[in-house]
Amino acid sequence: MNIKPLVLFFLTVVSMILPSFLLADQSDAVLRWQRTVPMSTPVSGVVVAVDAQVGAHVDKGQILLKLDDRARRARVNALQAKLTSAKNNRDESMREMERTQELYDRTLISEHELQLAKIQRDEGEAQYRSALAVLAKAEMDLQYSVVRAPFSAWVTQRNVEIGQTIISELQAEPLVVLVDAKAMVARAQISGGNLSGLRIGNKAQVIIGKIVYQGKISHIALSPKPGTTDQYAVDVSFEIGDKIYRAGQSAEVRFQ
Repeated sequence: MNIKPLVLFFLTVVSMILPSFLLADQSDAVLRWQRTVPMSTPVSGVVVAVDAQVGAHVDKGQILLKLDDRARRARVNALQAKLTSAKNNRDESMREMERTQELYDRTLISEHELQLAKIQRDEGEAQYRSALAVLAKAEMDLQYSVVRAPFSAWVTQRNVEIGQTIISELQAEPLVVLVDAKAMVARAQISGGNLSGLRIGNKAQVIIGKIVYQGKISHIALSPKPGTTDQYAVDVSFEIGDKIYRAGQSAEVRFQ
């Protein structure tokens, strides 16, 4: 029996099915930043230091820029002194309340005098709490005069210079823009017919050159890519460690 025609038929069928099968499991992708954070500050002031060059790497906690904080430090010191005074007044009013209560219990003073002592005690407590709140706000403003990197990142934009006056209410653009240096997203375009088996959270692999990364599906578009009718963006998030990649680089994703 001549099996050559059967082999040729089998190979033809496989060649027709295989590309479609591979397309469902593995697709071309483009790398994107997983996390982009515009950095600014809610307080106003004059910039006295900037350490954020476009393209530079910054560590978590690294100072990106500083505002002149002399006036804010002076305010914090003054409010700390006011808080100490308010605390002393509160403590004295509490001691006076205890003495008045003792006298009242011994029927040596009237209830009116007891009520006056309670009022003074409550006022002392209120003044102390108010001083504490004002100091906390001033300390927060002082902290905001220094902008630090919230995570290991790359600087992609810088819109600030030393000597620049920042008016927080009028600042339309971020001072610095950071992207996460440890994680990226591989975005593939998948036809609607191949989306049925994909779910957010499903495991997937990202292949860059000869390196294979383990990741998870983090986004599946509900609308097709603009200009198409049947291509949906599917994002696979993955950790890159200390490797350096750039947004726009090519990759492949393999769905599991």
